[in-house]
Amino acid sequence: WVIDLFHLVLKISNRFYTDMEHARKCAERLRQLIATTPITQDNQTISITTSIGVSILQENDPCADTALVRADNALYCAKKAGRNRIHVTI
Repeated sequence: WVIDLFHLVLKISNRFYTDMEHARKCAERLRQLIATTPITQDNQTISITTSIGVSILQENDPCADTALVRADNALYCAKKAGRNRIHVTI
């Protein structure tokens, strides 16, 4: 099974942006949780890993899509660097 891409948007303190360190920590916790939670179906167990691209919505971004494009680019950097990792971009 392959899920190629999904977006996770964090809302912190009634703002749609948060600091990069918090976003990185959330991504790392998610990566670890996925990597340590095997899935069992029909008596088969599979392990899953994920690559995650992280960006934040900055106050001067013209729209949310700008941050999503940065996150997509960061994701492809993470995939290119190997499996089961995160890549952070500003």
